[in-house]
Amino acid sequence: MANLQLRNQPSEEELNAFLSKVDQLDDVLKGLNSQDDDKKIHYTAKADELIEKFENEKKQIKKDKADNDDDSDLPKTKFGFSKTSINKDAYKNEPPASSTLSTQVPSISQEADQKAFMAAMEADAKERYERKKAAEKIAAVLKDKGNALFRQGNFQEALDFYDKAIHEVRDSSILYTNRAQAKIKLGKFEEAISDCDWALRAWPNCLKAYVHQGHAHLSLHQWEKARESYNAILSLDATKGNTVKDYLAEVNRQKQAVEEEQKAACLFEEGNEAARGIVDLLTRINKTDQVPMFYAGGFRVIAGLLEDINSQTLFRTNDGIKLPMTHAALHKYLTASTASLSREERDLLSAALEMLSAACKNNETNQQQLLGQPEFPQRLLYLLEVKIKGQGRQIKSSSLSLLYEISLTEAGRVALVEHMDLVRLILALFALMKRPSSFNNMAAAVLNNIALEKQSKIALRDKIEDILPAFEDLLQSNQASANIVGVACTTAANLAADMKIRSKIASKSSMWQALTGLVAFYSNNKLSETLSDVLGLLVNISTGVDVSYLQSLDISTTSALWDVLFKSSQTETATSRQDSNGNTEDQRQENQCSAHKSSENELSAPAAVQQDEEQENLFEDKEIIARTLVLLSNILPVNSVSADFMSENYRAKRILDLTKCHDCLIHKPALKCLSALTRSFHKVRLLTVESKGLSILLSHLKAHDEAVVGNAALCLSHLTKDTAELEGKDSDSKQTLGASVCSRLVKTNIVQKLLTLARDGRNSVLQGNCAILLGNLAQGDKRHLERLRELNGMQILHDCMKHVKY
Repeated sequence: MANLQLRNQPSEEELNAFLSKVDQLDDVLKGLNSQDDDKKIHYTAKADELIEKFENEKKQIKKDKADNDDDSDLPKTKFGFSKTSINKDAYKNEPPASSTLSTQVPSISQEADQKAFMAAMEADAKERYERKKAAEKIAAVLKDKGNALFRQGNFQEALDFYDKAIHEVRDSSILYTNRAQAKIKLGKFEEAISDCDWALRAWPNCLKAYVHQGHAHLSLHQWEKARESYNAILSLDATKGNTVKDYLAEVNRQKQAVEEEQKAACLFEEGNEAARGIVDLLTRINKTDQVPMFYAGGFRVIAGLLEDINSQTLFRTNDGIKLPMTHAALHKYLTASTASLSREERDLLSAALEMLSAACKNNETNQQQLLGQPEFPQRLLYLLEVKIKGQGRQIKSSSLSLLYEISLTEAGRVALVEHMDLVRLILALFALMKRPSSFNNMAAAVLNNIALEKQSKIALRDKIEDILPAFEDLLQSNQASANIVGVACTTAANLAADMKIRSKIASKSSMWQALTGLVAFYSNNKLSETLSDVLGLLVNISTGVDVSYLQSLDISTTSALWDVLFKSSQTETATSRQDSNGNTEDQRQENQCSAHKSSENELSAPAAVQQDEEQENLFEDKEIIARTLVLLSNILPVNSVSADFMSENYRAKRILDLTKCHDCLIHKPALKCLSALTRSFHKVRLLTVESKGLSILLSHLKAHDEAVVGNAALCLSHLTKDTAELEGKDSDSKQTLGASVCSRLVKTNIVQKLLTLARDGRNSVLQGNCAILLGNLAQGDKRHLERLRELNGMQILHDCMKHVKY
């Protein structure tokens, strides 16, 4: 029994080693639970080292044990190794029992020690994991509460929740960047930078950390550090180029503003008369209990002095921008109902707005700070919306002038989007544009400027439907001038550059009806500039949208477009105008832009009728023709009713004639229109062949624009595939139109040209169209097949067939 007890007791050395490991483990656990972030990081690394060390020791013990169990020396039997064989020499040199015991005890106790330690570590790791998961859930709830408060503008309360969340989870980059953003709002810029550093320690690829870090450096006027932070964004995501560009522009803008303030301060200190005059006037108008006329006069005098950047800067640095909120009388009248104000009080408001307009002219910093004043953007909106007469009209005009100055700069437009209710602003501007007045043109200009800003499109994506009814109402108003309607259409076209907005506009059948009516009206009244604006909007909302919107259009749209094309492309004779049933050939003179002169074999053109004195010049006519053709080229391929309407001989002939124009802006969409018509109508295919259209199409195969080449090849493939028989004198030798076309093309180098295009083309649609045409030619006339083989083109043709859509 004494020996048995001895074998289960570790030596003193082993016991000390075990206790040492326990101490190390205890030290690590305490470090991991420390509130000091640096200590926590240090002990996390130390814990990883210990785990790796103990794992290695465990592996070594297993290896030693495996070595001791090696069976290679055992005698073999027919069933394998015999583990029951006795080594008779095993006891020859065996030491006494006590000696044997002392050599084996360390191994047993060491293994037990290691297993116990690893079990403790595993249990601790599991416990820490569960604690971390529980802490993350708590932190997520706290973060969401902080985010909600931040969106409400309660930045201090949001910060408190972010603090609590970080107390639970100290390695979340999101929590640190959120807290940094709140601290920036509260002016705690140094602390925000520290939070960004911690976010980057937690996740080195955190873009938001660099963004907020840059903002904090910018607020501290640390220009170079701000640039470094912003440029670091590009090293993580190269697609953020435009965003970084905007950030860097803001750095330059703020740096310039600070330098201007320093310069203005120097002028004041040096006793510059103009500088001291502005500061003195700002002091005087802040006197209380003066009559409105006193303040109005002072505001207008100051407005007259704000002639350059130095005076505007002094106005800002001496709190002139803050007057709408700090000047007692101005704030009182600005926040009151305009109907309750006297004539003098309204005049004070007008004078103040004129002063602010002068301060903001070409000054982005002043624009940003003015719109950043609490309540001011909302009061400015109110002045635009409220219906007031007499002196009140001057307030509305002054408000518009201020908005116009702000909308002229990119920073000003961004500030408008950020601080104003964009839907309310646009609706107010539409209302001002609708009726003739002294300021409707300025309202239209403000609206158009706002639409140019990319942030406006983003802000209106989900709100555009709130604006469309007012837009349609403006389009259908009998009071709106042609110029106003043109600006409104240009504005909508700018907004429609955004795909979501474009799709929502295109989905409104009432919008198509309103715009179609305008096309007919302005075409009949020869108002080409406005007509071009309307057509531009139609082109935008017909491009890249769901084809169902275009398929649902009735014939009125295409009819109106044909009328524009009919009037704009050339002067018509009385005979051709009467030929509306399509029974005779259209014999109108070709447009002056035609690249191909009529040969003696073509139908002769009658003399042109004298055009109206207001006929637009050639360039403007081209723009109208081009936009009309682009719109038709979007509609005809998907709208069978419209295609049938345009397939009448004299209409199709006009499209064919326009494919001859040198200007790519015209012949490119004309070819697309022709391809839609030749695809579906034999009479158009026949007209094309009989009107010497083959030579036109062959010439376009040499174009540099692959879309032009592709549509020319598509038209030719439609012609070569036509199976309708031609009527000839000899009834026994009837030939199909397709075979006739193939035969006519034998003497050209079309096969070689198509093979080159199919092999070298970068556009898969072009390659597919060329492959189809080659196949049609080979089937239509064996001489093309022979030529194809001579040029070893069968492999090229085979390779290109993968681009063909069946």
